[in-house]
Parts: sequence; structure tokens; C-alpha cells
Amino acid sequence: MGNNKKSYSKRRISVNRFGRNNIAIDLKILDIDEVIEVLKNKPKDMEIVLTGRNAHKKAIEIAHLVSEIKPVKHYWNTGVSARKGIEY
Repeated sequence: MGNNKKSYSKRRISVNRFGRNNIAIDLKILDIDEVIEVLKNKPKDMEIVLTGRNAHKKAIEIAHLVSEIKPVKHYWNTGVSARKGIEY
């Protein structure tokens, strides 16, 4: 879990990134209803970034921003495996 503070227009906000939590929700390691409860009750000056594949429908519904990144062309398609220190 990271906690970064950034200034936008002289306003301080707290940005919290929790790595691959969408995957943990998808695998039922995290309960989606508990995550939604945390998101709904966070401080107003805090932004929470959920990352990972397979975002749950409930998380998408309450999110202010949803992005999906897809490779257009990737060397994995030629048989190159993920490399330690690069992809993981």
C-alpha cells in the first residue's frame, strides 16, 4: 500500500494505491461489499486507486474514473516469457 500526497491547485489530497486489489476481489480474497463500504466512507480529500484486472461491476459503478489498458502489439505474442525485473 502506498500513500502519496500531491498538490492540485493549492489543494492537498491523499492518493492511496492498493496494488492488484481488483484481482483479490475477483479471487474472493477481498469482499467486494467491504471494499465498497471503505470507498463510500473515505475522507473527502482522499483518492483511492484500485488496480488490476477484472474490476468488479460494483466498483466500476461507483468509480469516478475507469481505465482499461490493452496491448496493441506485444512480444509475448511471439513466445517471449515475462522477465523478472521487467514484467514482474
